[in-house]
Amino acid sequence: MDYSNQSPIKVNRLNADSSWIFNLDGIRLLVDPWLEGKSIVGHSLFYSATHSEPVLPVNQLPHYDALLITHPFGDHCHLPTLQQLAKDKPVIAPALAARTLRKIGFTEVHALANSLRQNTPFYFKGLEIYYYRADKKMDATHNSFLISSPASNSKLLLCPHCTWFDDRSKYAAIFAGPIDLLVTCFSYYGLPMIFGGKANMGMADALKLVRQISPAAILSTHDEQKIEGGLVALFAKFIPPENLLDALSTAQIKTQFLSPPVGVETDIPIHQHKTMV
Repeated sequence: MDYSNQSPIKVNRLNADSSWIFNLDGIRLLVDPWLEGKSIVGHSLFYSATHSEPVLPVNQLPHYDALLITHPFGDHCHLPTLQQLAKDKPVIAPALAARTLRKIGFTEVHALANSLRQNTPFYFKGLEIYYYRADKKMDATHNSFLISSPASNSKLLLCPHCTWFDDRSKYAAIFAGPIDLLVTCFSYYGLPMIFGGKANMGMADALKLVRQISPAAILSTHDEQKIEGGLVALFAKFIPPENLLDALSTAQIKTQFLSPPVGVETDIPIHQHKTMV
């Protein structure tokens, strides 16, 4: 089958931050849903965040086959949203987030193994999902997820906080063939080390990642300038990804940058030379 005239990858943006539905060959993964209220760390006096841009309401969520939760943090593993979802849906997540999801009642929770230790995927309805934990021991933030569909030879790489693959031999599945869609952040978000240090790596590192991966298309994620409160917010430094298209052009990056609206499933262009027989 020739996939040059159709897209096996579709996305539905759910907010301006990091909530999505990724559709690969008809299998839909609901990713990091935060669809109402605040994200709070500990207590609102310590840290809180609220969306500043439109969000798809929970009661308007389209069909999905499973949840993918990328981090245990409240803006990815948002309990007020998750508590409203069907608890019999499969959930796929790293171990720390998986533990939380079991506690709130999800009955089918799959804890992802670190693919840096065993380079084998988690299989779900024909999809292959690799979880690469950040390579630095104390870094629980800069993780990445490779979602591939052998049926169409399509590949999506999700790096919610951006990252960098220093040793390609450790990431064999990522560099085994072209990446169709890279989903990563381009903003900078930093805190003093006592509060977690640098979360979003910034424009320069994101452009470096794009050059390294050479995807067919790019989506920006986790770049919303949220309304923050509490003690931690006083020390936060946020640099939005302004003039992103100009930055891509100046860096001579020809990858297509996409900006889909909230609540609309959008086709993603894939590498045109891909063919399945």
